[in-house]
Amino acid sequence: MSEIEELITKGNIENIDCKNQEDFFNKVNEELKRLDYVESSFLDAIKDREKKFPTGLQTNKYCIALNHVDSCHVKVNALFIYKLKNKILYKKMDNPAEELPVSYVFVLLIKDHDLQVKAISGLCKLFTNDEFMDSLNKFSSKQDLLNFIKRKLTI
Repeated sequence: MSEIEELITKGNIENIDCKNQEDFFNKVNEELKRLDYVESSFLDAIKDREKKFPTGLQTNKYCIALNHVDSCHVKVNALFIYKLKNKILYKKMDNPAEELPVSYVFVLLIKDHDLQVKAISGLCKLFTNDEFMDSLNKFSSKQDLLNFIKRKLTI
């Protein structure tokens, strides 16, 4: 099983309705704290990280964000993929003066620092795979997502 598959197994793919980035961070924090996946410092850490290092990305067809924090704020390695009911604005990673209307947010929780590079590399392969990105809305469970990855992708 690849690193991404393991992260998805511990995480989830789900729909979320948010008014803006602040609302998104608050809802995600509540969920991850309830699951005991993050430390109490997670909410401030994800907000601070986004201010200092924006995570909005333009892929071939979609605008996405890849939120992550330092490992000291994480208890469990996991990947959560949030499908936004309404797009929210994120500053662009390579040009923070520009904002992107994001449809999907990938929240990467990495406690093990060595895993971070492998995970981000694997995610970049997913982001650039048009078939994967086009299929995100069709996945209704993490098992659907895992089955797709096993059938279609080598990551």
